[in-house]
Amino acid sequence: MIFEMLVLAVLAVFLLLLCLAGYGVYAFIRHRQRKNASENTENAENEGLPPEAEAAAEANSEADAVRPSPPALSSRIAEKATFKVFGSIPLHCLIVVLLTLGLLVPLEFVTDLVRERSSMHRSAIRDISAHWGETQHLRGPVLVVPYVRKYVSYVEHNKKIIANETFEREYRVLLPASVDFTADITPQTRARGIYEYIVYTSPITVTGTFQIPKNAAEFGENVQRIEWNKAWFAAGVADLKAIASIETLVWNGKSSAPFQPGTEIASILGSGFHTQIPLDPAKDAGEKRSFSLSAVVKGSGGIYFTPVGENTRIKLTAAWAHPKFSGAILPKEYTIDDKAGQFSAVWDIPHLSRTYPQAANVSMQTIDEVAEARSPREGVVYTETPNARPRVHVLRNELSELTDFTVGVELFEPVSLYTQAARAVKYAILFIGLTFIALLSFELGTRKRLHFLQYCLVGVAMVLFYLVLLSLAEHTAFFNAFLAASAVSVVMNSLYMTAAFRSPAQGGILAVLLAALYAILYAILQIEEYALLVGTALVVAVVAVLMFLTRNLSNGVKTT
Repeated sequence: MIFEMLVLAVLAVFLLLLCLAGYGVYAFIRHRQRKNASENTENAENEGLPPEAEAAAEANSEADAVRPSPPALSSRIAEKATFKVFGSIPLHCLIVVLLTLGLLVPLEFVTDLVRERSSMHRSAIRDISAHWGETQHLRGPVLVVPYVRKYVSYVEHNKKIIANETFEREYRVLLPASVDFTADITPQTRARGIYEYIVYTSPITVTGTFQIPKNAAEFGENVQRIEWNKAWFAAGVADLKAIASIETLVWNGKSSAPFQPGTEIASILGSGFHTQIPLDPAKDAGEKRSFSLSAVVKGSGGIYFTPVGENTRIKLTAAWAHPKFSGAILPKEYTIDDKAGQFSAVWDIPHLSRTYPQAANVSMQTIDEVAEARSPREGVVYTETPNARPRVHVLRNELSELTDFTVGVELFEPVSLYTQAARAVKYAILFIGLTFIALLSFELGTRKRLHFLQYCLVGVAMVLFYLVLLSLAEHTAFFNAFLAASAVSVVMNSLYMTAAFRSPAQGGILAVLLAALYAILYAILQIEEYALLVGTALVVAVVAVLMFLTRNLSNGVKTT
C-alpha cells in the first residue's frame, strides 16, 4: 500500500510539472499575441506620420541594424541558421515527431539485444537443469501383483467347434489406501558464466498403506493363479540421475531388497525404480501392509506429486518466499512468510477427485515374453513365460491418466531482469516523446531554437539508458542498475540542455522531469498487476496536457 501511494505521489509531481510547463507555454503565447497586437497598433500610428519623419525613423532603424554589438550579431546569425533548418513552428514540430519515430530503429536493435541475451539465459538454464536435475515428478508408489488369466475362444474346423484356450499373464496394479508425502525444499543458486538459476535439493519421505486383495475374485474372472511371490513395489521419478540418495524400502516394518532401476511398468509410471515384495497369501491376503520410503532428490523449477492414495496428504516446506502453486488442485492451506523467506503448504486429496480407479488390471506383452508352446490338447496355446517381466508393449491400461493428475509447486521468480528490460523498452517511445515535448516547451518559453542534431543527441542518450540498464542488470541488482542508468541519462541530458539554453534553470527543470519519468517507469515495472493501469493513466494525462497546450493554436490575433 505504501509503495502504491508513492507511485501516485510521483505521478502527481509529474503532472504538476507538466501543468507548469503548459502554463509557461500559455503565458508565452499570450505574450506573443499582445506583442503582435502592439506592433500592429504602432504600424498603424506610423502610417499617419509625414514622409520626412518616416524617412528619419527608417534611417535610425537602419543605422541601429548596421552597428550591432558582437554578441547580438552572433546570436542573430545562430538564430537565422536554426530557422533555416526548422522553419516555422509547425514544421519544427513535424521534424521532432519524425525524429521521435526514427528513434524506433535503434530501439528495435535494443529489443533484439534483449531477446538475444534472454535466449542465452534460457540456454544456460537448460544446461544447469540438464546437469543438476529437471523439474521432478514423483509418480506412485504402486504395488503390482502378477496373475494368469484364461481366455477361451471358439473356432469352427472341419464342421467341428474347437475351443481354444489362451493363458495370458496380466498384472493387478494396486494404489495405496493412504499415502503421505513430506518434502522440505532447500533452494540453491547455480551459475553458468554470468547467468544464475534457482535449483533445489529436497529430502522426501513417503509413508502409507496398501490393501492387499483377499482372493482371486478381486482380480476378475477366469483367474488361473495369482503369483503372490512375484509382486513388486514401484515408484516413478521424472529425472533418475537427480536422485542423490535413496534408502531401502521398509515394508510392514522390515527392510526389503535394495531398489533396482526401472519401474517395470514404464507405460504407467515412466522412469523410476522398483523392488520385489514377495507376498504370502496366507498372511497378507485381505490385510493392510504399511510401507516407508526416504530419498533425497535434486531438481529445478518445481516439484510435483501424483495423489495416488485413497487419501493423499502432501506437506511441502521451502525456504522460498515466492511459491507458485500449480497442478490440478490448490493446497488446502498454506502460509507464506516474506520476512523469513519461506512457505509451507498442505494438500488433503481424496480419491474421488481423480478419474482413475484405485486398482486396475493391466495386460502387457513383450517380444521376449511371448513363448507360444502347443499343449498336448488341440487348440490350447500358452503365451506366458513364468520368469518374464513386462517391459515394452501395453495391451490394456486402465491407469493411463495417472500421470495427468498432479499437484505441486514451482519456485517462482517474480520477474526476470530480461522481462523487466523488455517491458521498459516498450515505454521508451512514450518517454522520449515526453522529453521532446518538454524541450519544445523550453524553446517556446525562451525563444531559443535547438538544432535538430541536439534533439538527435538527446534521443540517443535516452536510448542508451536501456542499453546501460541491460548491461548493468546482468551483473548487479536490477534496482542498482536502474538507478545507475537513469542517473547517467539525467546527468547527460540536463548538463547538455544547460549548455544549449545557457540556462541552469532549464537544465534543472529537465533533470527533475527526467527523474520523475524514470521513477514512474520503475514503478510500472515493479507493480506488474497495475502496470497497465498506471501506463494508461500516464498516457491519458499526457494527452490531456497536450490538449490544454494546443487549445489556442487555431486562434488568430485580433486586430483593430
